[in-house]
Parts: sequence; structure tokens; C-alpha cells
Amino acid sequence: TYTCTATVSDGLQTVTDSDSLDFDAPPVLTAHAVSPTPYVRPDGTVSCTSEATDAGGDTPTLTWSFAIGETVLQAASETASLNLSSKQLSVDDEVVCTVYATDGTTTVSEMASTTVNQAPTVSASTPPLADAGTTVTCAADAEDKDEETPEVTFAWTDKDGQLLGTDAAYVISESATSDTAYTCT
Repeated sequence: TYTCTATVSDGLQTVTDSDSLDFDAPPVLTAHAVSPTPYVRPDGTVSCTSEATDAGGDTPTLTWSFAIGETVLQAASETASLNLSSKQLSVDDEVVCTVYATDGTTTVSEMASTTVNQAPTVSASTPPLADAGTTVTCAADAEDKDEETPEVTFAWTDKDGQLLGTDAAYVISESATSDTAYTCT
């Protein structure tokens, strides 16, 4: 409680008056994060995790809103997640989650964001059969709907998952038997 006292004097008499106010500490956001980050698929779900405290003893109420630029996707509500629709989004859009913490008197807010990105696709293929001692090649067909250039890497493994090589071509061991399996990913 803060008290202000005013004193007035005309030289003969002195008069005072007081008034007080209670100070209400604003809420403090102690944590705010968005997931997934740094990227979300256009058909994914964005979730926010937030925490707030209040030194005045109040229990802050949290609400969340989601937007892309000036376009509001979800107005402030008690729902901390948003299912995205590819109709609303474009690649590289920044989805911003804003949390609002209020104690009934004061509201504070904080933002966190993630970026829309479509995952690339890949299809690997190898010959169905190969003889011992021959070179086989793993082909990969990669596509990125975001029109980015996907980077293709290769990994040859045996049936136990042991890494054998990282080039597109691999020479089948002379000691390979019919039950030896090789996988290219």
C-alpha cells in the first residue's frame, strides 16, 4: 500500500488529507516456447507452452493467439495449440504464437514463432538381385515441394544395420551369400 499525504497551510492553520492505493504487481511470463521449431509442416500443429507468476499473489490467466503477419489464425483463447491448414499458409510463413498473461488488472504478452516448411520426399531404389563382386548403384528420386534443392546422401548397411559405405555405388562382397542383405537409404 502506498499513501500520499497533502498538507496545506495558510500561515494560521494547517490541514492534511491522505489517500492510498494498493500496488498490484503485474504478472511475469517465466517461460514461453513454440513447437515444433524451427519448422512446422503446412498440415501440422503448432503448440505453445507458457508459464507465468504474479508477485501480488494473483494466479495469472493465460490465453494464446496465432497469426501470420497481420492475419489472425486464432484470436486469443484458452487453447494453446492450432491445427494448421495448407490453405492458410505458404512456405516460409512465420507462424507467431502470442501468450497473454493477466491478473485481472494488468496484461503482459510475449511472442514465439516457427516457420512453415514442407519436408522433402525421397524414394531410394536398388537392383533386386546382384552377384557377389559386382557394383550396385542406389538411385534416389528426391523432391521438395518448397522448391528448395534437397541434398541427397547415401548409406549402405547390412542386415544387422552395420554401415558399409556412403557412396551411391557399392561393391558386393565376394564372400556374400544368398542370405546376405544390403540396404541403401
